[in-house]
Amino acid sequence: MRPFVLEKRRNSTNLYVRFYNPSLKKYMTRRSTGTSDQFEALRLAFKWLENDKRPETKRPKKTASIPSISKENFFYNLYSAELSMEDAKKIITFLESKNFISNVIYKDSNSDITVKEFLTNFWDYDKSPYIKQKKERGHAIHKRHIISTNAYIQKHWIALFGDRPIGSIVRKDLDTLLAKLTEENLAGQTKNKIIRAGTIAFRWAFAEGLIDHDCSIGFTYCALNTKKRQILTTEQVQKIMSLEWKDDSAKLASKIAMTTGMRCGEILALTEKSIGKDKIYVEKNWAREDGLKVPKNGETREVKLLPEIRKELLRLAEENPYTEGPRFIFYSSVDYKPVEPRYWIVSLRDACKRAGIENYKEIDFHSWRHYFTTLMRQSISPEVLRKATGHKSDKMLNLYSDHTLESDFEHISTAVEQVFGEIVK
Repeated sequence: MRPFVLEKRRNSTNLYVRFYNPSLKKYMTRRSTGTSDQFEALRLAFKWLENDKRPETKRPKKTASIPSISKENFFYNLYSAELSMEDAKKIITFLESKNFISNVIYKDSNSDITVKEFLTNFWDYDKSPYIKQKKERGHAIHKRHIISTNAYIQKHWIALFGDRPIGSIVRKDLDTLLAKLTEENLAGQTKNKIIRAGTIAFRWAFAEGLIDHDCSIGFTYCALNTKKRQILTTEQVQKIMSLEWKDDSAKLASKIAMTTGMRCGEILALTEKSIGKDKIYVEKNWAREDGLKVPKNGETREVKLLPEIRKELLRLAEENPYTEGPRFIFYSSVDYKPVEPRYWIVSLRDACKRAGIENYKEIDFHSWRHYFTTLMRQSISPEVLRKATGHKSDKMLNLYSDHTLESDFEHISTAVEQVFGEIVK
């Protein structure tokens, strides 16, 4: 029920106010506001209501007193009233208009879900509606990424905010989390990954209407001082390739990565069917958590295969003892899985150490991809090189690089033979 109403009398231009008396459950006698201006009449009526004062009158005998609406009566009536959710929302709207409250969470609403429950479900590979949406729209999302993100959620987000409703998380909470991560002396990139593990989920919740605000708006992430990846010089490469390695297959894997720029998972996924006459068909990627999937950017490609390396690959493929399954060239003791790539890194660093390379611990298998790209950029254009490496960095360039022209492959082949031909002999 409205606290008052404005009315006009037949023989007067002024507006009159009638206040509602909740005890009597009726509107009381009219009181003149002394003005015909509706805005001024409303202002005066609200003033009387707020101050609980009687307006002065020239004819007190013919008027009734303004009902007493003291704070005590107001709160008594409020506590004793049977309010519906709609009534509660009206009260909330009034308090919000007075800037007394913000980020209201209604009981049993979507915003009332705990951070622990929401984020655990959000990053569940099999149950997450977010992951389902990504898959339906053709986006690649790997289990390895989900596992590492879940670790961030459990260790940092749930530990700090686990029992709070998701609707209560605001930007200030992100500042609190960042300060805590800074105390742990984590790198800027790591801190950003941890914070984004949560903000991605909350941004999605806001877009889906689960919460009424996006806590990440206006938040400043850490500046990145990424350490430059270490790569070998050509002289160092010649030294390590001239050595006997503890594991010949690990040396072969390094040769492939060095001369093709292929990723570790792409080499692990190789089978005899991947080997062409003078090229490798890069159609799959292997990840321990996901198994066989398409390459990182969702596109297949062809890379130049040197004759010497082709012979070694086919010889290793013949040694595969399994008759069923994918029959990986770099097979392991299990028929449906390739070898563990950590052995490749161990063998590579051992060769680097024996070759007298001081920073051998900073060299990893992915360094080969950087080495290949660095050398090949001196011989071919970036547009052609991206077709060999599978890199996607320029949006417009992507539109024109859906297919590898035969002329491009010949250009890449010539450059690979010139740059790596002597090294692998």
